[in-house]
Amino acid sequence: MTADFSDNGSFYSGRPRVTVVGCGGAGNNTINSIHLNVTGIARTIALNTDAAHLLRVRADRKLLIGRGMTGGRGAGGNVQLALRAAEEARDSIRKEIEGSDMVFILAGMGGGTGTGSSIVVASAAREAGALPVSIVSMPFAFEKGRKERAGDYLRELVNLSESTVMLENDRLAAAFPDQNMHNAFTVMDTLISDLVSNVTSALVRPSLLNINYSDMRSVMRSGKMATMIFSENEDVPSLVRDAVRLPMLQQSICDAKGAIIHVSGGKSLTLEKMHRILEQAHSSLGRCANIILGAREDDRESAVLSMTAIVTGVGTDAF
Repeated sequence: MTADFSDNGSFYSGRPRVTVVGCGGAGNNTINSIHLNVTGIARTIALNTDAAHLLRVRADRKLLIGRGMTGGRGAGGNVQLALRAAEEARDSIRKEIEGSDMVFILAGMGGGTGTGSSIVVASAAREAGALPVSIVSMPFAFEKGRKERAGDYLRELVNLSESTVMLENDRLAAAFPDQNMHNAFTVMDTLISDLVSNVTSALVRPSLLNINYSDMRSVMRSGKMATMIFSENEDVPSLVRDAVRLPMLQQSICDAKGAIIHVSGGKSLTLEKMHRILEQAHSSLGRCANIILGAREDDRESAVLSMTAIVTGVGTDAF
């Protein structure tokens, strides 16, 4: 049984059409961060078995799944229950993403609603002819039981997705050791929000350098596993160097197969800097990598540049 918890929202009518689906508690939290950033360029959907959580989320559409199974009180960490709830709602899920060219799927792989429902969303996206790209967070190492429960489902999600970005909570802790738990996870949500909104903006809005959808699709298909990188700096070599030294998944990404890179900045963002960033990226990621660069001028007054990227074709020992 599926209940519509949605506010009225309109689907961006341009091309390509992008939908962002947050599955379960962690996915809903990220959707809450993303929603305002992608208004007008992508459609957001929050999907959960927990009615109370859905009510607190901002999204274009909200789907309460499995109401008859859970009473709207969540799956209680039961991934099989979440999977059945999502399968029951498959037709509704597919209807919501029909007409999309790309579907970003956001979930926490802790063995609950996000784990079970993300598989169905990825499968429904493929059935609808969309390109599914998953961005998932992994439990801490000390949460061994949750990580093991999610393992088989993660493998299936990777197989169904065109590319999967895995963000490990252990690396989050290493990257931001002085942040409290709430702030650290807020940083993670912000990084994902910036990544999705920047890449989508470069696809659908006029920019200094636009990203062609066909090129993006070819990069996504160059490797099943991917990572996310981020950096801010005024100096171009430092911008790229700092980004590739602190990926959220791998220590080294020098053998990457491809990358979607988006750079934003104020008036200091010049064509010459774009050329240097591309050259530096090729040197850092490997000359075999298919690198697509997008750039957008914003209203910042400083000379600081921001760089976010999805890097595909990287190895992982996470599962």
